[in-house]
Amino acid sequence: MARRSDMLAIEFDGTRLLGARMSVASGKVVVRELIESPAPEGLDRADAAAIGAWLGRVAAEKGLSLRRVVFVVGREEIILKRMNIPGGAGLNQTELAGLVRLSLSRQMTVAIDGAGIDFIRLDTAGEESGAATVVAAALPADRLAWYRAVAGAAGARVGGIQLAISGISAIARGIAARHDGPALCITLSRSKAEFLVLESGQIATARAVEIGAPHDDGGLEQYAARVVVEARRTWMGWTSGREGSVPESLLLFGDADLAERVRARSADASLASQVRVASLPPGVLIEPDTKQPADVATGAFQAIIGVGFCRAESHNAFDFAVVKKGPDPKARLRQLTLAGAFSLILLLGGAWVLAQMRLAEYRESRDTARAAMNRAGTQYADLLVQEVRAESVERWAAAGMDWLGHLTWLSDQMPDPKDGQLDEVSAIMSADVEFVPRDRSVAGALWTTRQQAVFSLSGRVIRREIALDLRGRLVRGDLYKVVNQSADTEDRFSFDLVTSRTTPSDSAPSAPATKPDARPALNGSVTAPGGRGT
Repeated sequence: MARRSDMLAIEFDGTRLLGARMSVASGKVVVRELIESPAPEGLDRADAAAIGAWLGRVAAEKGLSLRRVVFVVGREEIILKRMNIPGGAGLNQTELAGLVRLSLSRQMTVAIDGAGIDFIRLDTAGEESGAATVVAAALPADRLAWYRAVAGAAGARVGGIQLAISGISAIARGIAARHDGPALCITLSRSKAEFLVLESGQIATARAVEIGAPHDDGGLEQYAARVVVEARRTWMGWTSGREGSVPESLLLFGDADLAERVRARSADASLASQVRVASLPPGVLIEPDTKQPADVATGAFQAIIGVGFCRAESHNAFDFAVVKKGPDPKARLRQLTLAGAFSLILLLGGAWVLAQMRLAEYRESRDTARAAMNRAGTQYADLLVQEVRAESVERWAAAGMDWLGHLTWLSDQMPDPKDGQLDEVSAIMSADVEFVPRDRSVAGALWTTRQQAVFSLSGRVIRREIALDLRGRLVRGDLYKVVNQSADTEDRFSFDLVTSRTTPSDSAPSAPATKPDARPALNGSVTAPGGRGT
């Protein structure tokens, strides 16, 4: 089965973008889609970024892939020369490229550095012995950079930069082969006319003339007359010094209305022996469901489709995407240098391989030790985490108050039941465990447990002096800090006792001057909300 490849050919024709998405196989082209897009208002044709953005928008709207874009270049953008290269008959394509580039540089009026140069080697008879006849083409460096910038702005990959006349020659070659002698091909578009002379099916010469197509039928006759005049000029320039006053065949491509009017005018002027409007070759198939622009039948896409047909037929065509270079005089020196380097590698290779083997062993031992160290470090970290958790639980569990001891001590300080009674006592405790790492590590960290209890006492007395005496006994020493809950009255007292001591025996205040013989009764409720016990 023939190998197929997809390609998208794009041409900027005056004020519009023309394109064709094709599948190319050996001897066959299938046109999948034809694209026509008018240029946006105010678009600068010299601005590569703007043109690339336009191409990117059209591709996004049409769902086109820009992975392989072939730009189709008009004859007016290139320099085309037919040259005889002395001594080139025995050279191969690479060797001939250097001579072509040298010969072309002497005839070009612009700098050749950075230009895209390609050539076609012609098979001619009767040429000077030992010389090679070529048709060379050069795309100036600024235009080559412009097309690459357009592709970059559109996000496209350049698959080729080919000439429109290459596509026309591929289509016309089969038609011209039916007639003897050279053929003149004319491609008509809205902004220009391109003239191509084929000799033995090969490109002999070509030129482009800016002839704007008329907008109405009134100017068609004048347009056709000018095209005929330029065709005569092209033919006369080609036949200078050669036999043959008129071409054997004249083939017209492009807009159907323009081509038909030029055909009639050419026949009246006896411009060629046979004049006909060319059509696509049998090897080109346009799918029935292809979305065709309004003027597809007019042949505006013939040159673009011809570029794909040129690839399908494997014709030798101009392509400026890959710049051909001549032989390198320093290649032999580089080859000898590389051979010496290769010999040195062979001599030192054995020692290097042995060193690499030893190095691999050392690396394996290092990796094994590193893995063991990582495992030990992970285990040590897990152990530290468990230790911190256990210490935290122990610290919280150790926090608490000797509630019974505190209540016993407080009961001993109460006045005689005949002088006063305790109505209510309540207690609450708060605790806080603080963890401080040492040098950002949990190992050797400092633990601190802070706890505090608040005893709230309230009751009644028969005299104010008894309450003051009770307060005096409670504030002696550093066991409690006494805070009044509210203003004392003549027959009531209310205290908050704050302490951080776990049991009163930690720091007992001095005994009161006079202690009652019997314990006072606690007439009321005793509660200890919150905390760790009552």
